[in-house]
Amino acid sequence: MVESDSIAHYEGTAGYLLFTTESAIFPFVKFEEQLSEINDYCVYLLTCLNAKVMEFEPFDIDEDDWDAPISREYHKLLSWKFLYQDINKCTLLSLLLAFFESTLNEITNWFSDEAGKTAEWKKVRNPKVSDYIAQIGKCCEVDLQCELTNELIYYDSVRKIRNQFVHNEWSQITDRYQKFVLADVINMISHVIMKVEQKALSSGLIG
Repeated sequence: MVESDSIAHYEGTAGYLLFTTESAIFPFVKFEEQLSEINDYCVYLLTCLNAKVMEFEPFDIDEDDWDAPISREYHKLLSWKFLYQDINKCTLLSLLLAFFESTLNEITNWFSDEAGKTAEWKKVRNPKVSDYIAQIGKCCEVDLQCELTNELIYYDSVRKIRNQFVHNEWSQITDRYQKFVLADVINMISHVIMKVEQKALSSGLIG
């Protein structure tokens, strides 16, 4: 795990970790590279949008005294802040969770083949993240759901925000900026992948 340096740590917690593979086995190498690339993309977009917001001077004028040009600039500021704080943040959350869920799906199918549990896994229809974690744990002969309880609780909380966003509940978008931190989402993803790799190595499933 390595600490990442980003735009004010995604304006959240003081630092977060990016997954680095311990085994150097494919596809864990791929997961490390992909998450790093997504992190760079998030930082780039946040930096650009933040710079756009900072172009506008602070407004401290009575609205009754505003002339048309000032009013237009103020509305531009509000629009860019909305894009930066709400729309873009929820979009990046959707990207991160799509990567996370796809990665767990790939790992589960791989480990099920290695452990001879493919037939058992195919019986699970429309699996959820908790199902992926449970199956991975079975393959590694460990109660992975128990060990990742906090991560699963956090995932469920941000998943609900993601689902509200993608299902066009626009009236609930405002103020979501305060409800989660992108750095914490990346931290959760990194910890889950790290734990999965460690358990697979210690159980002898891979290595």
